Amino acid sequence: MPDSPEEWFAYLGDKLVSRLPEMVRLRNYVTGQAPLPKGATQYREAYADWQKISRTNWPELVVDAKADRIKIAGFSVGGETGDNDALRSVWRRSRGGGMAADVHRDALTYGVGYAMASEGRSGAIITRESPLNTIVETDPLDPTYVLAGLKTWSDKTADHAVLHLPGEVYRFVRRVPLRSRTPDRPQLIGIGVWETDGLNSGPTGLDIVPIVEFVNRDGIGEFANHTDLIDRINWITLQRLLIVGMQAFRQRALEDGSKEGDAMPDTDEDGEPIDWNKEFVAGPDALWVLPPGVKIWESQPGDVQQILTAAKEDIRQFAAVTHTPMSEFVPDGENQTAEGAALAREGTVKASEDRMERFTSSWDDIGSCALQLDGINDEVRTQWMPAATPSMSERYDALSKAGDDVDWRTKMEDILGYSADRVDEMEARRVSDALLASQITADQAEPIPAT
Repeated sequence: MPDSPEEWFAYLGDKLVSRLPEMVRLRNYVTGQAPLPKGATQYREAYADWQKISRTNWPELVVDAKADRIKIAGFSVGGETGDNDALRSVWRRSRGGGMAADVHRDALTYGVGYAMASEGRSGAIITRESPLNTIVETDPLDPTYVLAGLKTWSDKTADHAVLHLPGEVYRFVRRVPLRSRTPDRPQLIGIGVWETDGLNSGPTGLDIVPIVEFVNRDGIGEFANHTDLIDRINWITLQRLLIVGMQAFRQRALEDGSKEGDAMPDTDEDGEPIDWNKEFVAGPDALWVLPPGVKIWESQPGDVQQILTAAKEDIRQFAAVTHTPMSEFVPDGENQTAEGAALAREGTVKASEDRMERFTSSWDDIGSCALQLDGINDEVRTQWMPAATPSMSERYDALSKAGDDVDWRTKMEDILGYSADRVDEMEARRVSDALLASQITADQAEPIPAT
């Protein structure tokens, strides 16, 4: 392992550069920029527009189907049972709902996502960091412990890099001409001269690295192993567009069945060549006069139904291998009954619950790190919203069956699905209502003085 900050910077920079092409490839898929399906090379220019519109952003649907079910309800600290006010304040400053959703989508797309705790203008904040410019190194013997973390970014004047080690931060800067910049700047991290920014380097007051990695199952994205299937679906779509487009205007030909000498002439009365393509112009007001025995042959449109069926079968396979309900891709009545709908969602729910388990310790760590920045040292436990989304009637039916064996807060969070912060508010109002009811009862019981 590296020893000095400069060695760590070079080591993590090389790792970031080496994985960048795969990250960019996955990003292109999830942003609707999948590779163009291949067509006839001799007509590449003519097919360019069809190639572009034949792509459907299937990966985004796969990622969103799980990310929409992975939501943080709150955080408990130490021996608390409710939502921690200090960490909730950090969460609000960090715009936690959207920030956490972005971290989850990164992990589901690229296989890894990152969050970083840092000092904001009004206290500690947690930010989402892109896997395209952030990387960490964990201890091989203890993968939960981060040895070092690197974040890079660019502005109008220079490239910047921040290296975090336990208790220390080192900043590097590289000033390069603006013309040499690219959208994916980290791929050039090894080019040019990086200088240490000693003024902004030093101790952090933390005993850990404030960058936490969120690792998806097997460290790969939800659709990364199935891009060939995505390409096949897009290719079939291209063929359908080509068939429909080429047959939008039927091909016509003249069949000459007349006797010899009555065939359609090649020249007119003046001996000039006749262009029959110009003579037989299609139009609603066109009237064609044909010589005896000449007939018009017209091509028949091809049947694209088989292509549609094949494409739908490929989409079914893609839904199966990514644990995504078919209704996410083809919402045409796939789930005809409530039981069928629940069965179709089961795979996505279980996969989402699995991802919650994998992300829990990472949120615990980043939450603890944020509290340390605010001077609080305690253990954090992440609470999740239920991955399943039953109807309100189903929830209240379960609530009525829970009985007194389940405490009130658990009923509100696990059965009715309220966030921990919302349950705190409800609990305060519940106490207030109980006190008010008690006061009213006491007032009613007080005897009326005799007059």
